[in-house]
Amino acid sequence: MDDELRVLEVKAREVGDTDTLVRYGKALGRAGERKKAAGVLARAVEKDPGSRAAILALDEVAPLGLDPTSPSPGLLGSHQRAPSTVEGPDELTVRRVPLSSTVHNLDITDSEGWLLALDEVPTRGTSRLVRVALDGTIEVVKESEESPSTVCEGFFLSGSRVLWRNGDPVPGERIRGAWTCGPGHVIHCPSESYVSAVSFGSPEDRWRLDGLDFVQRLAMLRNGIVLAHDRQGLHAIDLATGEHRDFLALEGNDPGPMIVSQDGRVFVMRWLPPSMGPSRSMIVCHGDRHELWRTAFEGSPVTLAGRGESVLICETTARPHQLVAFSARDGRELWSVPVPGWHAPRLLVDARGRIYSLRDGLGEQVMFVAIDPETGRDEASVELGTDVWTSPVLVAPKTVAIIASAAPDEPEDETEIDEVTRSSDLIIIGPGGAPRAPGA
Repeated sequence: MDDELRVLEVKAREVGDTDTLVRYGKALGRAGERKKAAGVLARAVEKDPGSRAAILALDEVAPLGLDPTSPSPGLLGSHQRAPSTVEGPDELTVRRVPLSSTVHNLDITDSEGWLLALDEVPTRGTSRLVRVALDGTIEVVKESEESPSTVCEGFFLSGSRVLWRNGDPVPGERIRGAWTCGPGHVIHCPSESYVSAVSFGSPEDRWRLDGLDFVQRLAMLRNGIVLAHDRQGLHAIDLATGEHRDFLALEGNDPGPMIVSQDGRVFVMRWLPPSMGPSRSMIVCHGDRHELWRTAFEGSPVTLAGRGESVLICETTARPHQLVAFSARDGRELWSVPVPGWHAPRLLVDARGRIYSLRDGLGEQVMFVAIDPETGRDEASVELGTDVWTSPVLVAPKTVAIIASAAPDEPEDETEIDEVTRSSDLIIIGPGGAPRAPGA
């Protein structure tokens, strides 16, 4: 540790003001200690959540406030996963590890490569947050008083801390409606007419912006700006102050899904009135306040893939589902593939932009497939069994984990709930194990 770091460490410990914490966190970031820097800067934002300097400094070392050392840091908000930070497997070798509990995957790994999951307690109607190692070890992180159905998709990482959407970090306050996470904050829509922000250091809404019209999606940009997508278009809101900074009008009468690239491009789906043509919706791409392209498409943006997020992956609204890929640069359709079964596939994109998907039919084998994002062709595939219900998650370089749970039998009455059992397996895909037949 150099002299500057030593001096700042002592001052941060003894004084602990926001300015010192920001300077110390930045110095740690420059020294390559990103995880420690994220923790220090998260403290700075908690101490003064209105400090734009603290918010931007945390965003620099821990983009959007997510754990910078996690292979899969979790959810950015409603319907959008954070980019994975490691490469996925080239060799699709499968092994299964039996687990001692019935757990449900939460699409998150911590910085040590443990998979975060929910462990149900059927006799109490509650659940607890656990972490699962690749050898099947399960450790309890936090007990919950909530029923499993209300917390199943409510966990994500920020800084180096695990946060709980329906309890922590906001005691007495629930995150409602569409939501997104930003450095040290959760931003949500308790009503379709306003947006509010909650900092991790306070149980109360820190600011509230009224006057919006049917807000359906929120997203966070890398410059401390929150985007709200409503009937009128895109609203830019300062995370530090809640000030309405800008507005971009969009054609169409209703807002649909929205995803944001790491370089700030915004892809939105807009529902269209009959007067605008035969298509019921369109995808619009904006960058730096300018429309880059639009295309008529009856479906929603799902994720970005390819090198430099060069490919926009969408899914059709109507069944049978199709995956359709567009050039993220100019909106050209690149490829489309049919999706078997009743559900759109669960997609995972690794640090190279390669796509991995779970592909299932009706009561058939679930396949794990590696897809070329430029062509849509399957590059490799492997059977997993018929008991896979959760998403694949990157837990380490070249290693994917999936929790498999047999579907439960429905009890005839509530008194039998403690007799309902499910076995869970941890499926590991990567070069680390010998092939094993599904269900063997």
